[in-house]
Amino acid sequence: MYRDARKRPKSDLNKDPFADMDWPRESQPKPDPFTDEERDKILSYFKEKNPFYYPIYSVLDRDAPVGSVSPQMGDIDLKAGKASITKSWYYGAENPTKTEASEREASLLPPVVDVLKAVKPLHVTESDHVFKNRLGNPINEDKWRKKHWFNALRLLSIRERKFYATRHTYISVALRAGVNTKWLAEQCGTSVAMIEKHYGRYIKDDGDAPLRDLLGAKSETLGETLSTVTRGIRRQEVGNSREERWSGRLDLNQRLHGPEPCALPS
Repeated sequence: MYRDARKRPKSDLNKDPFADMDWPRESQPKPDPFTDEERDKILSYFKEKNPFYYPIYSVLDRDAPVGSVSPQMGDIDLKAGKASITKSWYYGAENPTKTEASEREASLLPPVVDVLKAVKPLHVTESDHVFKNRLGNPINEDKWRKKHWFNALRLLSIRERKFYATRHTYISVALRAGVNTKWLAEQCGTSVAMIEKHYGRYIKDDGDAPLRDLLGAKSETLGETLSTVTRGIRRQEVGNSREERWSGRLDLNQRLHGPEPCALPS
């Protein structure tokens, strides 16, 4: 607010009163993804006990880039398997995404496309929401979490975590599977630096295994090449040595060429 006030034409706010304040360090909570066992339990719960909302968790658990529980039909291209993330839904209204980087086109996994095809009504418009409550209205995320999400975790004896933990789960699973970090960052609307900073412990590290596989596929290793070259050099040296020894020998059966020596007159 103060920054914007300084931009006014006749503003006399020449100094930022907050510049010299000592702000406390903000602690960043570490990602807290669900384990594979917990994910399976939650999926089974919604599928069996609360099937009406099963597609919501099924989609967001497998594809965090969808963004929220209220994407619109016009943003989903089921044929191409793409989702256009241009807006978010919070405080009961549609708003722009948190940052410009959050606006992106994300890929949808085949299981997610199958679920979205199954829940798509026969007659829709581009502004219709993909997921709705039982009254046919857009889902209020806060109310949905309190009534359905945390209720499921309590019944399953799973430690309560925000629904945002599904995003942590998606990223951690992708990294453990060896997904390219740059692709994942673009998919989730974030940066590689953020991925490495907060999810570094989940990054699959094969060390130099890919390089070993690449070089191991060659028909001849560097050591073999050097060994072959060395043997060739040695053979050449031996041959030269033989030529030198042969050229130094005297063949007694051969006569000396040229005039024979004779005595000079005295």
